[in-house]
Amino acid sequence: MLESLVQFTNQKVSFYRTKFKNTTKAELCDTNVNEIKVFIGLMYYSSVFKCNDAYLHTIFATNGTGREIFRCVMSKWCFSCWINCLRFDDSTTREERLKDDKLAPISDMFDKFISNSQYTTGPYLCIDEMLLPFRENEESKFFIEYGKRFSAESYENQGIQ
Repeated sequence: MLESLVQFTNQKVSFYRTKFKNTTKAELCDTNVNEIKVFIGLMYYSSVFKCNDAYLHTIFATNGTGREIFRCVMSKWCFSCWINCLRFDDSTTREERLKDDKLAPISDMFDKFISNSQYTTGPYLCIDEMLLPFRENEESKFFIEYGKRFSAESYENQGIQ
């Protein structure tokens, strides 16, 4: 999964690099799997610190109000570049895939995630469901009920809805 994430992100970074005069900037260099893992870790930390909707200059602030771990790991400009360039699919084939699949930008990565998350449940499984908000006239809302399906007799995973 991470290799394809690196491939498509580097594709976007190379396109993004052409818009700058100085193409040798550190934040415009291609990424690798380790750097993507670091970036995902920083995104995880941003949710732990509840600063998902904070501005980058407040997260990377040096006056004591920012989070030091962000400044120690990478620069603000590199983080900003990766937020803008992170891609889950091939943008060159996206238009034709969007005709068949409205979730084309994430469907390949989602399918890989599901195939990596297969497991067999036991007899003491507790099943719960979650109802998501649904607006009838909006095209962006796809599901009303979200959850895993299991066979009660064989304890097999039946997939995700």
